[in-house]
Amino acid sequence: SEGHKLQGCQLTMRMPPVVASRLRATDVRHFAGDSTFHQVARAVCTADAAIARKELPECWAMAERIHDEFWRSEPPRRVVDVAAGHGLLGWFLLALCYQARAPLPVVYAVDERMPSSAGKIRDSFGEAFPRLRAQHRYIVGDAR
Repeated sequence: SEGHKLQGCQLTMRMPPVVASRLRATDVRHFAGDSTFHQVARAVCTADAAIARKELPECWAMAERIHDEFWRSEPPRRVVDVAAGHGLLGWFLLALCYQARAPLPVVYAVDERMPSSAGKIRDSFGEAFPRLRAQHRYIVGDAR
């Protein structure tokens, strides 16, 4: 199976080699585990938003690093994800807080335009993690 690298670090998680270059609803079968990663991967696939497969492990690794390195004692009350694109980083951070039973921050995903995939991701995560939906807000605008 194919490994992914982030800033020179080998990630411990592997993507199934049969997953196409874009994640679709049919790929949900590759993420049948109970881990938080598999839960968020199923939410991304269920959204059927054609997210590039490489974004899943890269964004997950970044969310884990932020969560583990900077939020050891407790998460901040607010998080701003600038140039958010689909908004995955914010959703992943919320899922990690939820898993750790930590207080949930409010995530503001900011970008100059909201891609249609962001709405699909919001709906899918809202269904998979109902408590998280109210904590993630997308703002269309210039972050300057």
